[in-house]
Amino acid sequence: MKKNVDRKNTNRRLYLAVISAVALSCGAASAQTNVVAATNSVVPATLPAESETNSAAVLPPIVVTGTGVPRPIKDTAVLTEVLSAATIAKTASRTFSDAIEYQPGLRTDVTCENCNADQVQMFGLGQRYVAMLVDGHPLLSGVGSSYGIDQIPAALIDRVEVVEGGGSALYGPGAVAGVVNIIETDPLVTGGSAELDYSYIKGQLNGYGVPLDGNLVLNYANTNQTFGATVYGVHNYVPPCDETGDGFTEVSRRDLWTAGTRLYYKPTENTTLHLDYNFIDENRRGGSDDVNVPPDQSVLTEWIHSFDNNASLTLDQTISPVLDFSSSLTFSRTTWDYYRGGIAAYGSPDPTSPYYSPDAVPDLGYGTFADNLWFFNTAVNIRPADGHIITIGVDYRNEHINQVQNVQVGTSSTVEPEPFDYFYENFGIFAQHDWTLSPQWNIVYGLRLDKHNLVDEVIPSPRLAVKYSPTENFRLRGAVSTGFTAPELDNEDFDGPVDGNQVVRIYDAPNLKPERSLNLSLAPEWEVNSHVRLDGNLFYTMLSDTFNEVENDAESTPNIEVINKVNAGRSDIYGVELNLGLDFYPVKIDIGYVEQRARYENPQVVIGSDPDPNSTDNEIFSSNLPRVPQRYGVVKVDYEAPWNMDLFVAGKLTGPMEVPHVVSDETTGDQIDNVLKTTPYFFDMDIGLSKSWQLSYNTLLTFSMGVKNVLNSYQSDFDRGAYRDSNYIYGPRIPRNFYVGLKYEF
Repeated sequence: MKKNVDRKNTNRRLYLAVISAVALSCGAASAQTNVVAATNSVVPATLPAESETNSAAVLPPIVVTGTGVPRPIKDTAVLTEVLSAATIAKTASRTFSDAIEYQPGLRTDVTCENCNADQVQMFGLGQRYVAMLVDGHPLLSGVGSSYGIDQIPAALIDRVEVVEGGGSALYGPGAVAGVVNIIETDPLVTGGSAELDYSYIKGQLNGYGVPLDGNLVLNYANTNQTFGATVYGVHNYVPPCDETGDGFTEVSRRDLWTAGTRLYYKPTENTTLHLDYNFIDENRRGGSDDVNVPPDQSVLTEWIHSFDNNASLTLDQTISPVLDFSSSLTFSRTTWDYYRGGIAAYGSPDPTSPYYSPDAVPDLGYGTFADNLWFFNTAVNIRPADGHIITIGVDYRNEHINQVQNVQVGTSSTVEPEPFDYFYENFGIFAQHDWTLSPQWNIVYGLRLDKHNLVDEVIPSPRLAVKYSPTENFRLRGAVSTGFTAPELDNEDFDGPVDGNQVVRIYDAPNLKPERSLNLSLAPEWEVNSHVRLDGNLFYTMLSDTFNEVENDAESTPNIEVINKVNAGRSDIYGVELNLGLDFYPVKIDIGYVEQRARYENPQVVIGSDPDPNSTDNEIFSSNLPRVPQRYGVVKVDYEAPWNMDLFVAGKLTGPMEVPHVVSDETTGDQIDNVLKTTPYFFDMDIGLSKSWQLSYNTLLTFSMGVKNVLNSYQSDFDRGAYRDSNYIYGPRIPRNFYVGLKYEF
């Protein structure tokens, strides 16, 4: 098994090297064209402007996610917020998971200490309730979503549009909380950029590589902008970190390579084609500090080598002033080679080892599985009269997840069941009317009909969004929507953790029903003047047949903890978001705050399976959904200093939440107790400084440096040793870290 894994790794590295070489060669040709072809369309890199129209107090002009057609953000009834590329750059975000920590209403939740899987939360609801898109296409497959938000390079993002709530009928299952749509930049000009960054994380281990990040982006566009091409390559490396000094990592080693291309072709004025392709090669390893030894020879290991191919083809066609349509086809293939366990869980065949077991079998814990995702979407926009846009469309999703090689866990007598093979299919049709009654009133209403292969009936989802603007500077938006979440296994179910001396496996219970949702929101927005903006959002989501995970001792075997996903009745998630934007040049300030509650109607078991309170696996009930903070917020201060310098300071608040904790004996791994921990407050702060130099008409050099998590606000009560509860992790994702960077734009 290990030889096969090594051979696959070698082939993938060779493939990566070939693609990167092609990309660099194309880039060199593009750069040469930039210099030689004086008639070519070249937009020079320039220093930041003295003032920005997209400031804290002025809203960005155009969004597309809520209605599927470009609309001024002030005019759309669907509540939308935007995270700009300028903010992403100033925060020194290397990946998408870094960037969204600065967006009010969103937060990143780390769910595993060994592998550092990150999940998006939106207003108290986890990633399974958020539609993650790139240019309107599904971003992540069921398997790929475990680490997907860590694998999206921030350098390619033009902006992120966040639709809060389910007010748009364009999006089907998985869009209960809202939509996060990453908008990439079209290659409309010739040029590019190269960037190199170095960072140092508190507690990082020496001898495991230099933490260097780099990216190269090269663009070509012809003179009339009918064709453009982007090629890019990105490398991101996070070293293993042992912040507690116990010989086991709190931050996993992550070695990420990404490369791809984006093509833009406009054969006529009314026809546009986009072709996107990218591949991702990430090697992630955590657990014991000895991350370079074979996984099955380590005391504790979670190792995942993922390889993703993603491609999409989109046609936008304007037939007449009253009729246009857009069609897209997306394919994603994710494969994983992985190992989960270690000799502490499976035993060692070495008689001198403290973990010696006569039943130990070599190569237990390895596995391989694949996920193929197809998605087709087409939507027709009809404009029968001024103020009316009718959108009619269909979408189809087909996902097949199968285990290529069976995974054996435990001992020779405790082998996991047959390799899993899951097939998910959803067909949806939708119609939506975007109706501008007057300059004061805009209504968007629509209906979706979805048929999922795991649900017997067709599920209707009516949705309504209304905007009322009595004055130019004040808007009030309201929305009512319904939706559902299909009874599918999601990313965390495939990526079960290691708890104590057990490996966790999660399965859907028989006859699991889909979750149904009702979402309400009321959002005022007031531009007080050119310097001050206030907005808020009262939100409420009701889930019926809420998914919950409970232990199933009847199916448990030694070294395997079986968890069943069951329906747990109704739950209510509600709260308020408040935002304040201030723009007093050269200082801009954004303040966002969320107060929220997420509660079951009736207390549910959140950890344990034995009703005996004296049992080592005692049941603990709670009315609160776990891992949902009661409050969180972000403060961003941007100061455009003299001499082309920029100072950025951000503070992030995370309030208390309930986190289940399995307590095990540090020596034997035997379970001692179950605890429901109420976490403390966390406030972490980031500081960044950048300085730019205009080297020539079309070249710009920027130096940046800073510190993230300046206060080293980090969890202080991690479990220690090989039998730790890997899911017992909360608070900021990474301890204090320093960075310096250099970016060259041309």
